[in-house]
Amino acid sequence: MKRSSYMIAISAMLLVLMMLLMAAGCGDSGPTAAAEDFMEAAKSKDCDKMVEYMDLSAPEFEELGVTKEALVESCKSDAEAGGEIKSYKITEETVDGDTATVKVEVTTEENGEESTDTTSFSMTKRDGEWKIGFGF
Repeated sequence: MKRSSYMIAISAMLLVLMMLLMAAGCGDSGPTAAAEDFMEAAKSKDCDKMVEYMDLSAPEFEELGVTKEALVESCKSDAEAGGEIKSYKITEETVDGDTATVKVEVTTEENGEESTDTTSFSMTKRDGEWKIGFGF
């Protein structure tokens, strides 16, 4: 009887721990996670998804009158004409309140030639979500 009570207590603790871990995962995902999601969308050439991670309310986008639709169309044209992303690696994250910089090392292939470059995403937290700004 004691062993059965012990197993129920352990099972209950594990269930509570799993629920806490899941709840923690549902919170703020951070700038690195948003940059990774953006890069996964870029790697699969999913322009609609890429634009979801961009901060279209950034002053630079607003000043130019850039719309979501125009960005998606431009992305699709570039995706058809350009090479492909072979791999990427987040190399650094710097957070200062609601702004962040995420550095990404990207390896692309075009016309059979691979090249690796580093880019920085300037990110802003808007309405609880990290978005990539104009100057990425």
